[in-house]
Amino acid sequence: MNQKILLGSLFVFSLLIIPSVTFAAWYNPFTWFTPVAPQSEIVLEEQTIPTTTPIATAASDPVIQYVEKPVIKEVVKTVTQTVEDPIVRQQLQDALAKNTQLTNQIQEYQNLVKQYESANQQLNSKYADAVGVAAQCVAALKTQSTYTPPPTIRCTSNTSTMDGTTFTICN
Repeated sequence: MNQKILLGSLFVFSLLIIPSVTFAAWYNPFTWFTPVAPQSEIVLEEQTIPTTTPIATAASDPVIQYVEKPVIKEVVKTVTQTVEDPIVRQQLQDALAKNTQLTNQIQEYQNLVKQYESANQQLNSKYADAVGVAAQCVAALKTQSTYTPPPTIRCTSNTSTMDGTTFTICN
């Protein structure tokens, strides 16, 4: 009898407790590790414009102002320092002279590159013109009835030397 009461109470307990656990939101293991999307808030500032003369028919309408982001501009400041040490002053002047010299060399190299590119372009156009003229000449020669192709080179014999190398004599 004691076992029947124990089994009966376990059965009633399982009917009442298990559904509440299975339908509980806190017990859903699929939602334990999903991040919650942050909700963004939009804040609009409302201001009313005060009027000096009240109008009897118009109510004061709220005015919405949008706050603009500040514009950031770059500022370049030139700092001038005087150098009192004569050795450092001389090194600085030498570095500035070297910088000027290198800048001039870079400009000269850029000019040479431009000259090379223009000469190369002219040469390529002249080469294309020459190839076109040669192709026209060959086509004109082939259309003539007296055209004979150049003779084929014929090799007559192979000759061996004493050290075992061979060479070919062609006419």
